[in-house]
Amino acid sequence: MCPLTTGGTASNIAPGDICATNWDAVLELAGRAGQVFVAGFGEPFCNSRCIEFLRELDARGVKTSLVTNGVAVTPSRAAEIASIQSIEHINVSIDSPDADCYRSIRGGRLDQALRGLANVLAAIDDPLRVSVSSVAMSTNVRTLVSFPPLLESMGVRNYIIQGLWDYNDYCLDSRLSGDRELKGILGGVVADGARRGIDVQLTLGDRSITELDQPELAAQRYYVPGSTEPARTRQCMLPWELPYVDKDGRVFSCCYAASVGSPELGRMEKSTFDEIWNGSPYSQFRRELVGGNSMPGVCRGCTAVPLGPHPLSLYSGRLESVAVDGPGRLRVAVRNTGSVPWELGSVLIGTCRPRDRRSPAADPSWIRENRPCTFDEPRVPPGEVATFSFPVAMMPDGKTAHFAVVVEHVCWLPTTEFSLP
Repeated sequence: MCPLTTGGTASNIAPGDICATNWDAVLELAGRAGQVFVAGFGEPFCNSRCIEFLRELDARGVKTSLVTNGVAVTPSRAAEIASIQSIEHINVSIDSPDADCYRSIRGGRLDQALRGLANVLAAIDDPLRVSVSSVAMSTNVRTLVSFPPLLESMGVRNYIIQGLWDYNDYCLDSRLSGDRELKGILGGVVADGARRGIDVQLTLGDRSITELDQPELAAQRYYVPGSTEPARTRQCMLPWELPYVDKDGRVFSCCYAASVGSPELGRMEKSTFDEIWNGSPYSQFRRELVGGNSMPGVCRGCTAVPLGPHPLSLYSGRLESVAVDGPGRLRVAVRNTGSVPWELGSVLIGTCRPRDRRSPAADPSWIRENRPCTFDEPRVPPGEVATFSFPVAMMPDGKTAHFAVVVEHVCWLPTTEFSLP
C-alpha cells in the first residue's frame, strides 16, 4: 500500500527531513510551476517546519495540495492550515472506518485520525477543500460501506477510493482481482455517497472495475510486465508533467520510480532543475516510454497505468509563433508534429499553471473560462500549421495568463506553452 513498507526506498535507508538547500530549490521550482503536491513517503507534520514551508509556498502564490494521516492535526495546527490561503486541498488518509481494521493496516488508532479530520473541518471555511481517502484492499474493502454515513455526519463532501499499487508481496495478496462480490460493495459505496451528497471517486476506476469484471483483461492491460508489440507502452504522462522530488533533492519520473529503486534522473544539489528536466537521462526516459519497445524497466512493473500506444506517439505539436492580432486579440500558430490529423474541436488552447484554471484574461466569447478556442482550419494534417485566434480581456497589473495546447480528454502537448503578461 505504501512504498515505505518495502524497506528499500531511500527514505527508509536514510530517514529525515528535507534540508534547507533542497527546500530552497523546491521552493524556487514550485514558484515557477505554480502548483505543488506535498505528499510522499512520510507524514508531512513529522517535519517541525511543515507550517513554515507551507507559508513560504503561500507567499509565492503556489497552489498547494496537502496529504496527511490526520493524527498530528491538533485544533491549533488546523487553524494554521486554514489561515494559509494557497492550500486548495487537504486530504486526510484513513483506510477504514473500523477501528480494528484501521489498526491492522496502520498500526494506529482510528479515533486519533478522525479527531484530526474533525479539527480540519472545524477550521476550514469550505468543506469542498477537504477530502478523505482510502486504499481499497481485500483486507478493508468490506468495511468501506460504513464510510458514507460517517463522513456525512462529519460534513465531508469528497471521498476518494484509491487503487492499490504493487510494491511488495503484501500488495499482491491484497488485490481485489477476481472477487465479483466486491464490485457490488464498491458500487454500493458510490451510490450511498451520492444519496448523502458525497462525491465518491475511484482514482484507478478503470483498473478496479476491469479487475472485478474481467480479471484476464485486467492482467493484459495492467499487469503484463513486458510486451512484444513495439507500440505498446504505459500510457503515462507524468514524465512530462509531474516530477517527483524527494527530501534529498533526487528527481524521479514519478513517486513509484522513487519507491522501487529506479535510478534518479538528477539531483538538485548538483544541477539546476532546468538542466535535469531537459538533460539526457530525463529525455532518454521519455523517448523510451513513448517508443514502447524500449519501455523503462520501472514502467514495466507499474500497475497504475494501462498499456497501449502512448498519446505522444500520436499527438505532438511545436509552437511556431504568438502575435497580437488586433486590439485585445492573440494569434497563435502551432505545427502538428504528430502522426494523426487534428480534428476541429478536439485540439484547443487551454489555460495552465495550474491547468484548467479560470484565466485572468478570460473573455465572454471563449468556449469556456479555461478553453479560449479551437483552431481556425477545418482540419490540420501532420506537418501542417494550426491557427488559434482568440480575444483576451485586460488583466490586473502583475497578473500573467498561461496557455498551452490540449487534445481534449487525451493529453496536453509539451513544448506548446506560452504566456501573456
